[in-house]
Amino acid sequence: MKKISLSISALLVLVAIGGCTSRNNNNETSSSSIKVSATSDSATNPTGDSIDSMRTDGDNSRFKVEQKAGQSIHIMSTNLKTEEATEIVNSEFVSNSQSRELELIFTTQNNKFEVSLSASGSEELSDTNTFTADQKYVAFIPYSSEEKNKLGVFVMSNDQKIITDIKNDLDNITNYIESDSDFYEQSIEVK
Repeated sequence: MKKISLSISALLVLVAIGGCTSRNNNNETSSSSIKVSATSDSATNPTGDSIDSMRTDGDNSRFKVEQKAGQSIHIMSTNLKTEEATEIVNSEFVSNSQSRELELIFTTQNNKFEVSLSASGSEELSDTNTFTADQKYVAFIPYSSEEKNKLGVFVMSNDQKIITDIKNDLDNITNYIESDSDFYEQSIEVK
């Protein structure tokens, strides 16, 4: 597998520090932050080695997410046509009494996609959801920079050209929003 270093100019690279707002038990609003970094790989890394570069072959996108003590991480999926958001995985499978690193993996193959959030280094501690799209093709396209904890978009289409066009220039998504293709933006919420 060919490795390349993460660089600012790479479209599929995301290294970001984001902020969000959460509510605590006494209804006060407090500010918290999460740290996200990304890599891409064609298969799950069986050795558990930390990955600090992007692999050029494959359909998996991996994000390292730092969960601070007292927080839980929730991955939201928003339909870009209807703006309806749904939680798909969360970190409630691990204790939030201490800070820890979590791994978020978006996997696609043909018309299936999977979202998995796990405690780094542990296959037993995870929350995973697998989906089958009505369309023939699915791709996860990570954003090149983080904005309000948004990570990327699942594009589902019967036309491979639409996916290719959007991969080449994510701004092209607006040209296809009215098509029969579906677009689900993935984001992180901290609670």
